[in-house]
Amino acid sequence: MKFCQAKIIFCLAISALVVISFVFSLQLYLKSSQRLSEPIFIQIKDMTIKAEVATSPQAHYKGLSGRRDLCSDCGLLFVFPDNQIRSFVMRDMNFPLDIIFIEKGVIKNISASANQNDPNTIYFSQGTADQVLEINAGLSTSYSLVPGDEIKIKNYEN
Repeated sequence: MKFCQAKIIFCLAISALVVISFVFSLQLYLKSSQRLSEPIFIQIKDMTIKAEVATSPQAHYKGLSGRRDLCSDCGLLFVFPDNQIRSFVMRDMNFPLDIIFIEKGVIKNISASANQNDPNTIYFSQGTADQVLEINAGLSTSYSLVPGDEIKIKNYEN
């Protein structure tokens, strides 16, 4: 009887270790698939933005959600594998952003001062876009960015 109880306890302990290992491995996988790249530098007119790059669907979904702030000259560049009409929402955002929709290195449109307190508003590209740059709200106005402006990305291979 004691041998059977010990065997059951041993099997339960092994099962618990397998489950814990699986959960830990899954968390590591999800974190690594959401990880962003090393910073790149984006030049638009007189403005230089140090940007992280989001290329995976997980990183696209997460974006800047949950971050406390963004340094004054920082941003997040979303890179997509194709040109489509893009839509963005301000989910779990703690600060407002300018959302710049880009196609083939040219600004298509800008959603200025997207409100961090409104996750129900959808910000659309006006036409297709293959990249989207999020920067602090007001920067696009401060630097007089307009549709048609070219962007230059340094140290990034798409």
